[in-house]
Amino acid sequence: MIYRILGLLVICYSLWPVTARERASRPFLGHLSLPRDDLNEANICGVNTCGAADKDAAAACGTQLNARVLGAPDPSTEPSAGKWYSPENYEDSTDNFFRGEVAKLQQARTDIVPLSEDVTSKYVRFTNQPRSVATLGFYGCIGIIVMSNSAVWMAHVVETLVRSKDDNLFKARGLDVLRFGASTDKMHFGLQDLANNVFHESENPIAIVFAPKGESGFLYRSRMAQIDQLIYQVVGIDTKWFSYFPKRFGEDMDRRRRRTQHVMDAARRPAF
Repeated sequence: MIYRILGLLVICYSLWPVTARERASRPFLGHLSLPRDDLNEANICGVNTCGAADKDAAAACGTQLNARVLGAPDPSTEPSAGKWYSPENYEDSTDNFFRGEVAKLQQARTDIVPLSEDVTSKYVRFTNQPRSVATLGFYGCIGIIVMSNSAVWMAHVVETLVRSKDDNLFKARGLDVLRFGASTDKMHFGLQDLANNVFHESENPIAIVFAPKGESGFLYRSRMAQIDQLIYQVVGIDTKWFSYFPKRFGEDMDRRRRRTQHVMDAARRPAF
């Protein structure tokens, strides 16, 4: 069952902001009429740009990176009572389904990874009440998902930190925070806190690193490899790599999206 969930993550995370959903049906959020806006041009992704997805950051940020969810469709039909929305409620379009459901999460502002720090995360423990979790703001940043039969942990690392040539800075403000957390509501748990319980090998953990790709390959391969090493050292598992083409300086998003669909490749962790 865990790999069926992974399939949802792979599709969603490769094409649009991420949604991870637990396995059971649940009461749905209901039909929402989503706000519409024009997509702005993107700059290098940092706290003041990716962070514009957060209400407080948006008020102070002049350059907002608006995700595809701003043009997301409403469902064409409603599910029956007690059932969750599916692609058939979006005219059998998987693309529209994920965009629409993530957009509703964003509008409701529930279970979304905060984007107001260099490294942030969201942790959800699976119970008898299924949950949805979303990560937004991918215009060059790196996303990480670790998930098991018991829980899901999603993290977001801003591009400005990933691009830094200062290895000590990336370790202190990136890798160490991913490992140990920061004891804040934006990054409460690090991987070290979860490795021997919800991500114990008996819980069948899996890991994904989702990162930007250019014409010649992944843009930040060396940083991805460092994140791979961290996950392997702490959780003891290899990662899968998935790519996306970031929107840059007004490039045509439809062209980018079509290209992304053709490069949904997963590369195993390289040998060190």
